[in-house]
Amino acid sequence: MRQEVFYKNLEPAFSIKNYLERQIKRIERRILKFPEDQVFLHVTLEKHPRKEEYVALFTLSLPKRQLHAEEQGKNLRHILKEVCGDLIEQLEGVKSKLRREEVYKRKRAKFQVQEPVPGMAPYEKTYEAKALTDLILPQLKKLYNFVRREIIYHQLIGDIEPYDLTITDIVDETVLFAVRNFDQKLDSFPLDRWLYRIALDILEREVEEIKAEREARVPVETEIPEPEPTEAISTLGSEILDFWQPDETLKLEDLVPDDKMPTPEEILTRQEIQKYIHQTLSQLPKGWRESFILYSVEGFSLEEVAWVRRKSVDEVRKEIQSAREFLQAKLEETELV
Repeated sequence: MRQEVFYKNLEPAFSIKNYLERQIKRIERRILKFPEDQVFLHVTLEKHPRKEEYVALFTLSLPKRQLHAEEQGKNLRHILKEVCGDLIEQLEGVKSKLRREEVYKRKRAKFQVQEPVPGMAPYEKTYEAKALTDLILPQLKKLYNFVRREIIYHQLIGDIEPYDLTITDIVDETVLFAVRNFDQKLDSFPLDRWLYRIALDILEREVEEIKAEREARVPVETEIPEPEPTEAISTLGSEILDFWQPDETLKLEDLVPDDKMPTPEEILTRQEIQKYIHQTLSQLPKGWRESFILYSVEGFSLEEVAWVRRKSVDEVRKEIQSAREFLQAKLEETELV
């Protein structure tokens, strides 16, 4: 996607430029369907000459379409996020309309497989991305659940704030990378394992960028006391934990046989256990937790976990064992089980 940014009466700080780049990335992740050379984004940021007020104008030119979004206010980061969200909403509407048109065309025309032209690549560029996307689509449900869990984990430990990252942002970029770099996939590992590895790399990069940006905004001389891990988690209340919807592997049904309909007391106990498990998992060292989740929750083999995490099998085995011992000790301390 081609782009240009103009500033009027404004010389933004590095942190604002970095934040704008991240917002533009959110748009780029959603234009896979369109040819890159036919998409152009024009951004104008203007500051009022006499008061602390800003205007952000985004214009996205697509083939045969042009989308506009404008926002004004006193908080530049807030209006950038809002105007970008507005543009993405319009873009999703355009994509939805195009999808309906494609479905209609497919119903009218029969699919014909043409013989490859000698000397051409195995996949024609016109349908390669579509074919690969269709191959990836069945993996998205599990990938969404995995990314959701990882984002909540980073929120719990204070790496990011709510809405710094969205599940859709990470999954979209994962799919985009997979489609554009499908030749890098190893045949020895299943597609979903490769997608998890890509998602973890992208998530780690995004989290580090957000943390670096936040540190750049805080004056060096400012001392910010760090709460104890247990206090930080307990003060989150139910806002994040209620949002967390555990996969089947983390439901109580998988821990305790249930031969009858649960009573209200049993349901409450299950919710408490779910929250406790999520809190406890967030206290694990990052490496232990990733290996444990991939092996015990996602069902990866030791070799697959080692490949995703770029570690040896012995290192992964030790991390999983350490995580189990830690969790067992924590479970023995609680009265929930």
